[in-house]
This record gives sequence, structure tokens and C-alpha cells, in this order.
Amino acid sequence: MMNMIVIKTNNEQYKEFLEKYAPDIEYIMRGLARHYKFRPPKNIIFRPMRKIGSQHFIRCVWANAGWSHGAGYYISLDMESNMPLSRSRILDTIAHEAAHIAEVLTTNECTHGKRWQELYGTAKEILKAQ
Repeated sequence: MMNMIVIKTNNEQYKEFLEKYAPDIEYIMRGLARHYKFRPPKNIIFRPMRKIGSQHFIRCVWANAGWSHGAGYYISLDMESNMPLSRSRILDTIAHEAAHIAEVLTTNECTHGKRWQELYGTAKEILKAQ
């Protein structure tokens, strides 16, 4: 089975950090796909969040996920915010973002609504069973 997660960064320190969590994203996504009976994406880009001038530091965004024409499915982490955190906090962030991708795949929406909350709860349960 090919790896679903594709790391995209030229920064070696970031690459090493992201590689530690790539198997967890794949585990969550495959578990969500089994549970909710959808086909997981062939690839999910896992990358540092792009900085957009000073807005990056004003907004309180730790990560984001979704789908774009340029990247396909992706999860982006704000590296400066996430790298100092505990593994359990980072896994919680990853479960949150994986739930967004699952929501896009199952409803074509990306919200924090009822469906997303259900997916996020299931993603956390999948992690506990790991």
C-alpha cells in the first residue's frame, strides 16, 4: 500500500517534524473512511502553513486543512506554534484537521458544524484505539 501522506517542505527540521506525524494522519483518515464508508484521498499534502506577512501572526490559526485546486487535499501546520507542543496536543490538532478533510469528502463542506463535530469525535476515538 502506498503512503497517502506527502510531505511538502524544503526545511529539513520541519520535514523531520512532519514525518513523525504522517503515519497518524493516514491512520486517522483510513479509520474515518472505514467508519463512514468513503474512499480516502490517494494523497494528502502535509506541509508547513504558508506565512502571509503580518497577518500570519495576528490570526490565531494553528493549522488548517481542506482542498484546493493547486494542492488537492492538504493539512498545513503553523510550525512555530505546533513544534513546542506535546505529542498529544499535536495529535488532537491533526484529528481536528483530518475531520475537516473527511467532511469535505462526505459533504463537500468545511465547517465546524454538527457533521464535523461527529467526525472529529470519531477521529479522536480512532487515535485512542491506536
